[in-house]
Amino acid sequence: MMTDVEIQRAILQFAYDHRHDHSLQIVGIEDIDAIKGVEQNRLRHNIKLLRDLELINTEDSAWRLIAITTSGTRLVDDKEEFDRLFPVRFDLPQQTQQLVDTVEELLSGKFDAPLRQFRKAKDFLYKSNPPDYQNCIKDSVGAVEAIAKILLNEPTKDLGKLTTKLSDEYLGHPAMTKIVDGIYAVRGDEPGVAHGAHDTSLLAYSDAEFIINVSSALITYLVRQSESRSVFPSDAAPKGRG
Repeated sequence: MMTDVEIQRAILQFAYDHRHDHSLQIVGIEDIDAIKGVEQNRLRHNIKLLRDLELINTEDSAWRLIAITTSGTRLVDDKEEFDRLFPVRFDLPQQTQQLVDTVEELLSGKFDAPLRQFRKAKDFLYKSNPPDYQNCIKDSVGAVEAIAKILLNEPTKDLGKLTTKLSDEYLGHPAMTKIVDGIYAVRGDEPGVAHGAHDTSLLAYSDAEFIINVSSALITYLVRQSESRSVFPSDAAPKGRG
């Protein structure tokens, strides 16, 4: 179920996106895909609130014709102010929470610097207002990189230069290297993630959620691999590629 803030964003954005298509009027606001299933009274409440803020006008008594005002147009053009007035936050999904809890447990007191970076990644996605997808991805991959540097005793090399050694010593199959290479490529290639943004990033919530989940799984895997080495004598420890 959408929150009221998300409904307000959907209505205002929908009106803005269609302001030239219907002579500044929108017919059948309840048909917006993003708010299907919302109770009618909540829908009317949110339309009234936007009208009271003078961001939209309602053109008929049934509130089925909606026009965006000049103030509304300016607001949607001003992303920072739009996000401030209509913040969107995502709840931490249960499956992600389980991964996060495991990472917290494994890293706490042993890998404090990577843990701090991982926590930053989580907060960028689930506590920032609005969510910061690019920095979530940057710090998620950065936490994996920090673990790799520690395990391989290579403090000055980046993840891209560590994948071969990581594969040789810790990864169970050569194909797993592609997973590490993949998240590193996303961090390196996407505008606004590892480097300055010359183009607009198209990354969204689902992308950031995917990267933090994959990074969580990789961190867990690598730490467990390192722990297994402490169980076996060095000459009997299982090799990464088994």
